[in-house]
Amino acid sequence: MIKQILKRYHTDHCVFHTEPHDLKNGFLLRLRLKSLPTAKNGGVLYEIPGTLRINAAYLSWEESCGGWGWNENYSSYPDETGHVPVLEAAIYLDVPYHPERTELKIGIPLTMYDVVNTDLLLMYDGMHLYFLHDGIVINENFPTGMLKPSSGAAYKGENLALAEFSSDLDALETTTFERTLNRSIHAYSPAGHSAWAGDVVNFWHDGVYHLFYLYDHHHHGNRWGGGVHYFYHMTTTDFINWTDHGPVFEIEESWQAFGTGTPFFYDGKFWFAIGFHTSRSFPDELLYAGHIRDAFREKGFTEAVPHEQIRTAGQYPNGANLAVSDDGGFTYHLTHQMFHWAENPSVYTKEDGTLFMCVGDGLWEAEKPDGPWKPVKPGFPPHGGHTPLANTDECPSFFEKDGYQYIIMGKRGYWRTDKNSNDYRDCAAVGEDIYDGLLVPMAVNCDGRLLLSGWIDGVGFGSVVIHRELVPYEDGRLGMKWLPETAPIASEETLLYRSEEDFSFETNPGESYYYEIDVTSDENGIIRVIFEDECELRLNTDTKEVQIGLIGGERIAPMHERVGREDAQRFDDVHHGARNFSIANVDGIRGNYRIRISQFADVKMHSTLIDAEIAGCRTILSNRVHSHIHRVHVVGENGATVRTMAVYAYQMEQCR
Repeated sequence: MIKQILKRYHTDHCVFHTEPHDLKNGFLLRLRLKSLPTAKNGGVLYEIPGTLRINAAYLSWEESCGGWGWNENYSSYPDETGHVPVLEAAIYLDVPYHPERTELKIGIPLTMYDVVNTDLLLMYDGMHLYFLHDGIVINENFPTGMLKPSSGAAYKGENLALAEFSSDLDALETTTFERTLNRSIHAYSPAGHSAWAGDVVNFWHDGVYHLFYLYDHHHHGNRWGGGVHYFYHMTTTDFINWTDHGPVFEIEESWQAFGTGTPFFYDGKFWFAIGFHTSRSFPDELLYAGHIRDAFREKGFTEAVPHEQIRTAGQYPNGANLAVSDDGGFTYHLTHQMFHWAENPSVYTKEDGTLFMCVGDGLWEAEKPDGPWKPVKPGFPPHGGHTPLANTDECPSFFEKDGYQYIIMGKRGYWRTDKNSNDYRDCAAVGEDIYDGLLVPMAVNCDGRLLLSGWIDGVGFGSVVIHRELVPYEDGRLGMKWLPETAPIASEETLLYRSEEDFSFETNPGESYYYEIDVTSDENGIIRVIFEDECELRLNTDTKEVQIGLIGGERIAPMHERVGREDAQRFDDVHHGARNFSIANVDGIRGNYRIRISQFADVKMHSTLIDAEIAGCRTILSNRVHSHIHRVHVVGENGATVRTMAVYAYQMEQCR
């Protein structure tokens, strides 16, 4: 069960007029259509030349997949003919330092929102461009600069039933609205047709699991491709019932854009080290990171600088900043201090109480959140094209368990120490990593349980959140299984098929299924789970490899075999692409074992997630976009046999 806490806006005290007045300081535009757009009545609904345009269209499926339609995810919401009726709003701005950035858009598929019988509200306040339906924000973008003045008289289209303006933004009132989804957290995305979960951060304190995710619209397309994200916050105490509390903190100024960071508990307070990605809006000479670097070269440490000092110098904060919570770690407010140049700082309180930061180009320590921060292991973890796997320095995740210390990088790097040691070994370079298709995975120790969360690629930046539980071994290696509390349920009520002889099942491409497959494999055996017309899952006992790829395709080399090779940097068959890839050193695939597979048809992504748990100790996940799987069958080769196959209906409410 997931409870979403949403903000609802009320315009009861706002005065609306039929004619627009001064719009540059913000406005509300209330709209309603006479009828849904068709091929005959699309086009401009309302326009103030040079300032604002409202447009309607009736897009073919192919048209809905391209251009801004891809950002808005229109193609996932066709009508019965396969077309998508849409409504789009664009404002026109003068943007400092970026004269090419003029038109800023948002849109909605009208198969999801009734704008004939219900008002649609467009809101612009200088920092946000919102669409609101029934008072709830259903789309957003983030302008910067100034709204351009009108260059002519307003135009109203024939299909426009209502267009009224208000400048009373101060009269807006808000309440909270709760919506409950009867589903597990598996493959979760926030409310909204183009809203997604990007990079995640997890945190555990006093029996509460906190999940923070970058709230994304338009696959990183906000503010002309600059992303402009901010964190949403979810909590659970049992991993079954979750609450999505909404924003941790929102955009306060039109120059802000948040990247990844981490929460941490220190000296009785909840803190958040948060990255500012201001560089996506302003040139380097207006950013303060260079001054932090210069001070570090002179002093050997970094310390916090107030935003007021930075802005007084005519520059903008970027890199690592601080926020603190006054309500027990649920919402945070910025302290308006910049303490490092790293745009994705990962700060942790270690088990011994020290503050520790991993920023991709070194490990740092401090006695207080605002510093001074001193490097203790410069240049680690290594990153860049010269490293064995060309890993990036993005979003490091640090965690500890039973005397072992671990660091996961965003896409490929993975290091751990020996027991009770501070010396790290490169585990990814020898194929002992824990990547399984998740992008930017983060792990945390939850009073002995290691929980890992991440999102999957395949449709653009941002998608759905996936959770795992890590399986620790005595020697420090880690396996991975489904989070038991979120796994699909097998019951006689949902059983569709069971056989010990015929291991083939006809499927409906629009439905979801859960499979339990019991197999036996000798030292050379191969098990193939074939999803017809799409892909196959292949488990090879001889090589201890599992891959998902083209049906009958060749072996895909796992990442560690590419050390020092040019194809180490290929993106079409590596795990973080969540498409066709291989994982190595898979335990448990000799003798008798069980394969559990969820085949989840995600309407919002218009894709099928094939998620497998292998022998309770390894997982692999692939995102098959625009797939149409009609049959699944299992075969054993080279001495491997299939003993039973059971298929269940996987019933779970969709996220929309």
